[in-house]
Amino acid sequence: WKEKVFTLTRMGFGLNIAPKVMTAIVQWALRDFPTADNYIDDIRCPIAQQDAVVEALLKYGLPTKPAEPFTSSRVLGLQLHQAAAEGPVEWSRRSGVVASLPLSPTKRDLFSWCGRLTCHVPLCDWLRPACSFLKRLACTSTGWDAPLPPALVCLCQELADRLTTEGDPAHGLWSVTGRHATVWCDASDIAIGVCLDVDNAMVEDRAWLRPPDDKRHINIAELDAVIKGLTLAADWRMDSVCLKTDSKTVFSWVGDVLHNIRRTKTTGLHEVLVQRRLGIIADIATTTGMSLSIDWVPTTKNPADRLTRVPASWLQYAKSQTSKSDHPAIVAATNPVLVSPLSFDTVVTGQRANSDPSCSPPAVGQWAWLQFAPP
Repeated sequence: WKEKVFTLTRMGFGLNIAPKVMTAIVQWALRDFPTADNYIDDIRCPIAQQDAVVEALLKYGLPTKPAEPFTSSRVLGLQLHQAAAEGPVEWSRRSGVVASLPLSPTKRDLFSWCGRLTCHVPLCDWLRPACSFLKRLACTSTGWDAPLPPALVCLCQELADRLTTEGDPAHGLWSVTGRHATVWCDASDIAIGVCLDVDNAMVEDRAWLRPPDDKRHINIAELDAVIKGLTLAADWRMDSVCLKTDSKTVFSWVGDVLHNIRRTKTTGLHEVLVQRRLGIIADIATTTGMSLSIDWVPTTKNPADRLTRVPASWLQYAKSQTSKSDHPAIVAATNPVLVSPLSFDTVVTGQRANSDPSCSPPAVGQWAWLQFAPP
């Protein structure tokens, strides 16, 4: 400007590239510490390397706060705890986050409440489809700041009471190192749900509400659930995956594709849709190199079934609202995972399988949690 070159010495407030720039700077500063993880300005490193990491960051003008023990820290909004000295590190929601709705909630209040319940946590179980369905029901109201109908407020209170009686389902294992996963898949007229099980521990679940006017056959939705489950396993970079479904038709179709027994025979209006989805499943297996297998399980033993159900009274309310309204309900967004799969290693679930076999992570409890000090 005016024949002079100016250089920013501080990151400007509100820049949309600020998180990526900060992440790149910290990763460059930590390039000599392969066992250190960071998410923007939060860093996890072995206690033995704590002083060296702090010195490396100071060279780039990045002072840090005093380190905290990782197993008892509050990391990215989640509370970590360790039941036994050598036991696994688990995460749970911070106390006080699950607040109740105001006395006269609006559509904006409901969306904010549901966001606090389901966003940034990989496991919500039945809570995820419930919040998504409540948001869909609220979309039939007049405006964002208009009070919700009393009947809808009662449904919200049912959800709050269930959280009180059954407890918060948002909790799970922090560090996942296994490379074999079990993917539970299910679909219903309401939603599609998938769960990822690693070493007999649920690590992530996802749910998608189906459009209210979706007329596709249930077998098509079950195939969509399998594809979404495989995509979830691919995000976690799993070596082998065992699919679990309670649909005998999908079990037969996918089994024929995986074992190349015979060409799957389908007839009717959905033949093209079925063949296309089976081709996608085969392409995912070939592209990722995952070893796939599939088993049939009864519905009562499928944990993904809870991700596709809401109380019957809620369905009756939705039916009554649809019959009264001349406008179709707006489909609310139902996948609240806001973090990209590649950054999920350090955001929510800790360290997955290390890509560098020469870098063996320290034992549980030998980690420190670093955060940058305010200027």
